[in-house]
Amino acid sequence: MEIIKEAFSRLYPGKDFDYDCSVRYSGKYGAYNAGIRKSSGRMELSLSKKWKDIDEEILIGLAQSLLLKLFNDKKKTMNVDLYNNFVRNLHLAAE
Repeated sequence: MEIIKEAFSRLYPGKDFDYDCSVRYSGKYGAYNAGIRKSSGRMELSLSKKWKDIDEEILIGLAQSLLLKLFNDKKKTMNVDLYNNFVRNLHLAAE
């Protein structure tokens, strides 16, 4: 999955994406937590293992939300709204 590239292209259409990217699912994060890291020419999205079975559109919203924080930008997209609604309602499905 090219989650980061897709999220970036939907956020900033027409801008070039000049990063090698990777997505890593890890057990080091708490449930439904994630982080993004950018270094010279590289971008890595790290997610908790709970994100594996979540719809791709919500994952794109998560990536967009992290990209907006990373680039210190404020935009609203449908995917970010999906992600925010998903996170707000997690307590309903939590064990």
